[in-house]
Amino acid sequence: MIEIREEKELGAYAWLLLLLFKKTDSARLLDEKIGHLSFVIGHWGLIVGMFFLQ
Repeated sequence: MIEIREEKELGAYAWLLLLLFKKTDSARLLDEKIGHLSFVIGHWGLIVGMFFLQ
């Protein structure tokens, strides 16, 4: 469980680095959509995880 969480955090940092280094508008828009989608999935995953842990 901990290893999976660390991989997800590393993936999030990798996405942030990719967002910082992207320069074209189309790539930036695509990354923003993907980043928002991954944020929504992570947010709901956190809510569901806390619900099951209680």
